[in-house]
Amino acid sequence: MLDNQLSRYGAVSRNLPELSPASKVFLVGDSDDTTVGSANLGNEYPSDRDGVTRVYATIQAAVNATRANAGDVVLVMPGYNQSLQGADSWNVAGVQVIGLGNGQNRSTLTFDTTGATVNLGADGVRVSNLRFLASVSAITRGLDLDTGFFGQRVDNCYFQYDTNGDDFVTVIRAGAKHSRIEDNYIAMEPDTTGPSYGISLLGGDPDYTTIQRNTL
Repeated sequence: MLDNQLSRYGAVSRNLPELSPASKVFLVGDSDDTTVGSANLGNEYPSDRDGVTRVYATIQAAVNATRANAGDVVLVMPGYNQSLQGADSWNVAGVQVIGLGNGQNRSTLTFDTTGATVNLGADGVRVSNLRFLASVSAITRGLDLDTGFFGQRVDNCYFQYDTNGDDFVTVIRAGAKHSRIEDNYIAMEPDTTGPSYGISLLGGDPDYTTIQRNTL
């Protein structure tokens, strides 16, 4: 990764399991956070020796900066909260998007419109330890493992609603082959007609997909 273990990037990378020596680590923080926000992190983590910017204010921008099949990792800071009002497409093969923090401090995407969604549009994309929060009613789809791709993974994520009446119609759509959806927590209101599917296999081509140890 062109940074030794004593550099700032090296210190971050050595705490990540299964990281290729050629991988790059990208950081995402709130633009208005004065502690671990993108501006503050940018001072601590300047562009690397390749001239690549490693700090961003949105997950989409960080994913766009990664390289396909290079084992790059996007780390999202604790307390991060992004308002999602359209469709994000995390479409770089092999990228990992990993949230930091626990409980309510877990990295969060807040879905503020019914058309807000996250599409996984490449082979081998992994999403881990993020919080997906519905803040309006009848959001069409939270997370979409897109058809035509292979080997995606969603693990240890939390899918929740903000207040009564806020919900995803479909929380996760499994449309990619040989994928894994495991160890996630999905909260849905029992007294509303909005949500329909926690994990949907309708459409797509989810052959040989493993779904295990999820809590609904």
